[in-house]
Amino acid sequence: MEKSFGEITEKISQFITKKCYAAFMDGDGNLLYSSLSNESEETLKKLAQVFPFWELGDYQLKKLGKSNLLVYKVSSNTILALESYEREGILIVTAKRLEENYADWFRDLEDQLPAPQVKEVSEAPSEESSPGGVQEVSSTEETEEMGESIPQKESKLNEAKKRMKRMW
Repeated sequence: MEKSFGEITEKISQFITKKCYAAFMDGDGNLLYSSLSNESEETLKKLAQVFPFWELGDYQLKKLGKSNLLVYKVSSNTILALESYEREGILIVTAKRLEENYADWFRDLEDQLPAPQVKEVSEAPSEESSPGGVQEVSSTEETEEMGESIPQKESKLNEAKKRMKRMW
């Protein structure tokens, strides 16, 4: 797989004339390949916490000294990071072109990766949280509760996006 990452990294030179470094990360925040500086890798790892909320094509751009770091979601479970002295717009267009031109390669890559880790939401409720031990809930009540929780999830997503903007 290492050879494939190197090959696609070389293809970046078709779009960017200045020296460019790249990294690929899975949705769980594991680096699959990197030629980035240590500072850029650390920044990329900080962002890994919000990748599950990103949609295909979402990106973040960070100025690192004289270079720019673009973090771009190229597939459902793969993030591409590009670091270069190139202008921001060029980096964004390059990432978009890679997403479009190598979509099959990214799908094949995801097939080779282990499935994303499902994080445990919470433990079973303790006896303190439900005074009578087991709490009976009708399916109607449960459906209503689920409907009420959707705006809360959207609110949490919006809060996460606001925190990301403040980080940058």
